Amino acid sequence: MIKLDSKILTILVNFLLIIWQLPQTIIGLIALAVFRDFKIYTNEFNHITVINVNKGNLFGTACFSLGPVILTTTNCSEVAKRHETGHSKQSIYLGPLFFVIAFISIPRFWIYRLLNKPYTWYISGWPESSAERLGGTKELK
Repeated sequence: MIKLDSKILTILVNFLLIIWQLPQTIIGLIALAVFRDFKIYTNEFNHITVINVNKGNLFGTACFSLGPVILTTTNCSEVAKRHETGHSKQSIYLGPLFFVIAFISIPRFWIYRLLNKPYTWYISGWPESSAERLGGTKELK
């Protein structure tokens, strides 16, 4: 969710963003219905507000973005949450084409995990480097 100066404009823009991001929004709402453990999270750097769903240990410690919904674990760091809101901002830009991000990001994540690559390798290429920049993670490091 994006907050603007006008309440009416905020509602209108966010309604249009829900439609623009409909595929990932639907999947995110399904995750919300399944897990039911959520908090509203606002990234103070990019002012993006998302629904932060605690997925427990399902899918391990991996955190991921579904546009306006991010899935995290209870011990997810602020850096990881900001990184995921960076992906949420990518979702705002790309709308239904956001799955291009997923097609690149998911294999990159598994290469990082399975081959024990350093985290710096993981965030060095697009779209992860872009998510880091858009989420403002460097301000926390």
